[in-house]
Amino acid sequence: MKFGLYLESNLRPEWKEFYIDYRKLKDMIKALTEVETKAIDVQPGRSGAGERVTSLSMNPNKQVAGKYQGQDITEADFFTELEQQMKK
Repeated sequence: MKFGLYLESNLRPEWKEFYIDYRKLKDMIKALTEVETKAIDVQPGRSGAGERVTSLSMNPNKQVAGKYQGQDITEADFFTELEQQMKK
């Protein structure tokens, strides 16, 4: 069973307001991942590790913006939302 479905099916109504918005966070990650995947143009041998790309072969501190609900978002926006969710 997918985690989101598991979380929803086992939700305790009296605690609902304290749960993180898993679907929102997941959608934000998906939007950022899609943009980051399109932005990476790695050709064999270009990364220095053949066709394999690791976090060490990526450009550090690159600002990636994705579209979430029609708005541009960045990784910083995701972590801000995550921190707000954790404060519930």
